[in-house]
Amino acid sequence: MYNITLIVTHHWELGKCNPDELYKIIETINPDVIFEELPIESFDYLYNGDCIDIPVEVMSIKKYLQNHKFEHIPVDSIADPNRSSLEKSMFKKFERDTEYRKIKNEHNSLVAREGFDYLMAINAWT
Repeated sequence: MYNITLIVTHHWELGKCNPDELYKIIETINPDVIFEELPIESFDYLYNGDCIDIPVEVMSIKKYLQNHKFEHIPVDSIADPNRSSLEKSMFKKFERDTEYRKIKNEHNSLVAREGFDYLMAINAWT
């Protein structure tokens, strides 16, 4: 039987949610396989190209690749190109809503302050 560990991340560095903290978690787990939420089309560019704007996960995994052998597989769900314009506009309305922005700002504050401990905790109850 295999152990599967899901690590919830924030793609961009924010306080304690940073590449060094994620690297420590990966190092502790010492995985045989990493499934990374990343479109396959972006994989080569982010890992072998001259990309400047690199997500936290990529920075951490690149560092881990320097001293470890493991299988590394990009996975990502593809956005539905048939999503209706009504659905698309709904997400734009969320961004304009005061209460939504307040909740989003509070979430980002907790990510910055608590880092991966917070992200793992919200994953446990969702």
